[in-house]
Amino acid sequence: PDETMLAVAYREHNCVALIPVDEDSEEAPIILGPGRLACPEDVRFTPDGLFVVVADVGNARVVGLSIADGSQAFECRHPGWDAAGGECNIIGLDVDHNGAVVAVDHNGVRVFDSHGTLVTDGLGGLDLGGEGYSVAVHSASGQVAVARESVIHIISCASSRSPTSESESGPQTLALLSSVDPGSN
Repeated sequence: PDETMLAVAYREHNCVALIPVDEDSEEAPIILGPGRLACPEDVRFTPDGLFVVVADVGNARVVGLSIADGSQAFECRHPGWDAAGGECNIIGLDVDHNGAVVAVDHNGVRVFDSHGTLVTDGLGGLDLGGEGYSVAVHSASGQVAVARESVIHIISCASSRSPTSESESGPQTLALLSSVDPGSN
């Protein structure tokens, strides 16, 4: 978050590498998760810069790891992600300004709080079948953008400015605001 490190999900070696971006730095890369991660697919920093959040696809979870010592801070799991059956299709993730984790899989968007508790599940009516996704969270508005092939879906919580806000009746449902084809003018 302070732009001094680059986080890379190193799938072939089942780890995450934190690489100093300063060319003059003599710091060695920090390697997190060897022996605990399986096919990490995506990685993001938490807003405070103390943890990385990893889409640990081979273990059917999203996990937060401490940058200081590599210890596990939290874990996000969803009943639709099955490690034994190899059906964990997390294809992108991001972290909002409150530390909430937004994970996109082939069946929808899942939002977990900063402790790993599922607070919003699915995305009514939007079929995300297929591959080739990116996900981003706009911190100020709480909107989520999911890009797939030539379409970008803009998603928001109903009557909310944060993907993790809760009303008196519980978590808000994510709602599709629009779909945009950036290639068409």
